[in-house]
Amino acid sequence: VFFGILFFVGNHDTLPLIANNISEVLLNITVTSKILILRFSNDIRKVLITVNNNMQSEHFDTDEEKEIYLEYAIKGKNMGKFITNFIIGAATGFYLRPLGVITIS
Repeated sequence: VFFGILFFVGNHDTLPLIANNISEVLLNITVTSKILILRFSNDIRKVLITVNNNMQSEHFDTDEEKEIYLEYAIKGKNMGKFITNFIIGAATGFYLRPLGVITIS
């Protein structure tokens, strides 16, 4: 532990790089594990199939239920599009940022 503290004190210039590296590794581990869970989990597969099959017009009792479902489905779709675009933009900016730092220096 003592030598670990000395390492960080001696390399205080590179602490932001170390933190960025650790956060990137943790992000990759998280995304990979979620993809594997979604791919190989039988329970999630059953839930998705059930939800997909039950969203037919004859399963709704009234037109009001259909409208409520469609309203929330559209909100969910728009939120998914927004989040996807935000993540792509953030990742692109994250990887292009060093280019700006290099060209300015």
